[in-house]
Amino acid sequence: MKLKKSFLFIVLGLGLLGILFSLNTSSQVKLLGVDEFENMMDSEDVFLINTHIPYQGELPNTDLFAEDWEHMETYLAQFPEDKSTPLLVYCRSGRMAQISAEQLIKMGYENIYNLEGGMKAWETSGRGLIFK
Repeated sequence: MKLKKSFLFIVLGLGLLGILFSLNTSSQVKLLGVDEFENMMDSEDVFLINTHIPYQGELPNTDLFAEDWEHMETYLAQFPEDKSTPLLVYCRSGRMAQISAEQLIKMGYENIYNLEGGMKAWETSGRGLIFK
């Protein structure tokens, strides 16, 4: 009986640590509104990533279309070597970008920004998408 309680305590403890870690990475991803996101895009030292599949357009000057958005490590060779380079991530609504952004944090990138509301918010603001 004592062994079962110890095992249960360990399992619950590990679960709590997992939850705390996931909350920590989510809080490190900065959500930006359309205006703020566009202002950051104008900076020369940012890397812009589209994580939406299927392809439904992109923002101007997108550096990478991450079709395999659930496995961002597959694009490591294409990312800036400097882990402090601001990475701007977006998708259609924000969900895929948030998941990708959390992976980037775990990969050691420090400045991750997600477009709040994604391309939908971008278009609602009167801005257009590019189709390639």
